[in-house]
Amino acid sequence: MHFHAAIASFLLLGACSADPSGPARFSQDGEIIAMSGGDAGARFACSTCHGIRGEGDGDLTPPLAGRDAGYLVRQLTHYAEGLRAHPQMRSIARQLTTDDRLAVSAHYAELPLPDTGPPSAATGSLYQAECAACHGANGEGRPGYPALTGLSAAYVMKQFDDWQSGARRGDAEGTMTRISRHWDRSRKAEAAADVARLSDGNDHREFPAASLPARHDGPRNDASAPPRRGSEPAAQER
Repeated sequence: MHFHAAIASFLLLGACSADPSGPARFSQDGEIIAMSGGDAGARFACSTCHGIRGEGDGDLTPPLAGRDAGYLVRQLTHYAEGLRAHPQMRSIARQLTTDDRLAVSAHYAELPLPDTGPPSAATGSLYQAECAACHGANGEGRPGYPALTGLSAAYVMKQFDDWQSGARRGDAEGTMTRISRHWDRSRKAEAAADVARLSDGNDHREFPAASLPARHDGPRNDASAPPRRGSEPAAQER
């Protein structure tokens, strides 16, 4: 009797270990990590905030689809190392292995860019004069510089604020840090509105009232803020 029990146990263990990688192989898939959150858990899945297709929310959560994989990997590393201050993203990034970061970044890089309408070249704008040389005439990005298409004015203003305060670091040669500390707020707002216009093809130059940068701090900030509906006004900072 004991002999049969021992044989059964041996066979059962053998069945469980027939594939040494087992379910672990699924965690190496970038899409699975994006949808499940990897070791950070399902409630921290990338898709929860950034959308099923990496489209973002058009407000304070940026799109990831079609972004350069190297850039995405660097940002995850910056979050993990504290070069970008964001409690939730830091927690997530620190629980992803190097391979996980590479896989999930490659997944988003392979997704098609969100359909944001015809881009506006914004001839004569502040963006064209000061930003296009690095980020492309239509915000398409260049080697070493991220694409800006699909970003809202509010998100861009938040990044200006973070570079100015030191909450975001690691930009190439400190360029964005210098700009954010040199430009006054109205100039930043104009550039932010230009960036937003690159995606929707309209001609608004003013900083949209619905995209005011005022907000309250907390773990649900630029990469995790819930989307607002239609014309619902922005919540004021408390």
